[in-house]
Amino acid sequence: MALTTPQKNIPNSHQQEQNGVLPLSSPPHFTRTNSQMIERLEGMISQTSSLLFTLPSNERRYDWKTEKQNQTQLQHIWRPKNLRAKERREMVSACRALRMQIKKFEDEFLTSRGHAPRGAERAPLASTYRQYREWKRDIRDHAANHIQSLVRAKSAWRKKELLLREKENSTRSSEKRRPRSTLLPAVITATDIQSLSAEKRKLKQQLKQYDQRFFDLHGRMPNKIEKEPIRNLYEQYHDIKTRLIQAEALHKNAPSLLLHTRSLSSDGGLSPTSSTDHLNDPLLQRRS
Repeated sequence: MALTTPQKNIPNSHQQEQNGVLPLSSPPHFTRTNSQMIERLEGMISQTSSLLFTLPSNERRYDWKTEKQNQTQLQHIWRPKNLRAKERREMVSACRALRMQIKKFEDEFLTSRGHAPRGAERAPLASTYRQYREWKRDIRDHAANHIQSLVRAKSAWRKKELLLREKENSTRSSEKRRPRSTLLPAVITATDIQSLSAEKRKLKQQLKQYDQRFFDLHGRMPNKIEKEPIRNLYEQYHDIKTRLIQAEALHKNAPSLLLHTRSLSSDGGLSPTSSTDHLNDPLLQRRS
């Protein structure tokens, strides 16, 4: 049974057309007046859509009779994975155009009936509602896929950057911590051992001073990460310690006659030991 409303609240058809509002004097059933309204709405949507859709010439108008055929092709063109920047902008524009048509229909329905259309009352624009929902979902899916691709690309770049940085750090550390036995003189003297021992004590004192300053500020000893500012001191300390151990081993196994003679330094020059020290050697004096 068709619903009727008081005529005093509904302007006549001529006044509605002058105000740019389509007549909705009858409920959404298959009446002659309702059919005319549907035809006019379909024509308006077809005219708007024909300016937005970049389809072949034989399918540029969005005709309600060929909606199912165009629907398949539109879904094939506008898929979230296949969308480009230009196509996405066109899809957003088309979606806005459909939303404007839906809003206009709802506003006119609200003016004539006193409430927004719901359920079967949306039948005149059922296809428009469905198309709007599908395109809106595709736009959201495309945006989500785009964001995920950007996040994955950034994560892959960051992982590659960390691997390269770790590789460089490991290479530098291995080069710095490599035993430098070639830097030792060919003949080790007591003066060389004393110099290495003094340098070792100096570095050790600097390390202890850093620990003490940290303890005074924080009330505890620093951990490995907190000792990063003095990494170079630790590397120098371990290098000097290794050279000192090697020097002591060479000094222990060297002949006693060569301990006070002239020795070569690491660059091939003379060592700090004077070339006349052998004159004061008591062993040489007895032999002479």
